[in-house]
Amino acid sequence: MTKSLTIAKLGAFMLTMSATAFAADDPSIKGEFLSNIKKAMLERVASNTIDGEYIFYDAVEGELRRLTV
Repeated sequence: MTKSLTIAKLGAFMLTMSATAFAADDPSIKGEFLSNIKKAMLERVASNTIDGEYIFYDAVEGELRRLTV
């Protein structure tokens, strides 16, 4: 898979996760709650990363996707 295609897929994935992805940048979320969101996001990525690839299920295509981290 080409690097640009991988980047495009990662971008599309992040758009689908926009509410979660941008929660860490929401100025109305502060303090311990913000820290917990950031921690959960990092744990999610870490738990789905195997050998340098972020693995997730694409429900639209019905298959696992692998993105190089």
